Formats: sequence, C-alpha cells, structure tokens
Amino acid sequence: MDTPTLVALQAKFSGECADRTESEFSMPDKLNVDWGRQRLMNLAASWRDQLLEISGAMGLREIRRMRGEMGRAMFMVELEREAFAGIEGYEYQ
Repeated sequence: MDTPTLVALQAKFSGECADRTESEFSMPDKLNVDWGRQRLMNLAASWRDQLLEISGAMGLREIRRMRGEMGRAMFMVELEREAFAGIEGYEYQ
C-alpha cells in the first residue's frame, strides 16, 4: 500500500521503486492536509468499489467469504512461468 498512497499524494520518485527499503521519493513542499486526506479517502473508496465489483463477478456477496479461498487465486510467478516458458533467455524463479 505504500507506493499507491505516495502516488495519490503526488510524491516524486527518483529511480526505481521496486524495493521499498531503497526507494527514494520527495513529498510536495506545500501539502495541504485536508486535500491529502481526501485523496487517500478517494483511493480507499475506489479500492473498495473494485473489490465489490470483482467479488460480485465471482458470485460472492461478501469479501469475508473470500478468506481462505485459493481456487480462484492467480499467482504472478506461476502465470509468468506459463506465459513465458519456452522463450529463450527467460529465467523464472
């Protein structure tokens, strides 16, 4: 959650931010607290709306019912391995 919240607050990133311990960023000089609070509330609300839409598409009425559900899970490592297997030079983990 750290990178999306910083983006919502218009932080400026320097270089790569793949590793949170080595990410470098700077916040705007004049950050209005009320504006920032509203941006973060909008971000959380949009995530909530997306979760409701996804769960509805899967036929689930509540997010709680997704807890422990592994049948619909898609793991990036497995997806990449399937998609890029056989491509010369691709090394999967």
